[in-house]
Amino acid sequence: MPISLLEYLRADREDRKVEPCAARNEELTLEFKFRCVNLSIWAEPLGFCYQLIPEVEYAITRLERVGRTIIFVHFVDPVREYLLPRRYANMASQKDIERINSG
Repeated sequence: MPISLLEYLRADREDRKVEPCAARNEELTLEFKFRCVNLSIWAEPLGFCYQLIPEVEYAITRLERVGRTIIFVHFVDPVREYLLPRRYANMASQKDIERINSG
């Protein structure tokens, strides 16, 4: 039996309650954390950020946190940057950023 929209919205609200716990869990990869946000009803699609093409891998040179919920993503080719949507930025821990920037 299909689930109603109301049930789906309730489940999504419950999932969003655990996002802060997932963000602090250092065993989870940043990719997994972003996927959790992306599966939410209210997720901002990353592909719409400054004309990025969905399903295309971009070489990220570094992540730059300039506030608690503000992270700039810097790319190699073409050389550009964009502001990560707030819910995604909230999922990135300082260790996640250091991991990206060190490699």
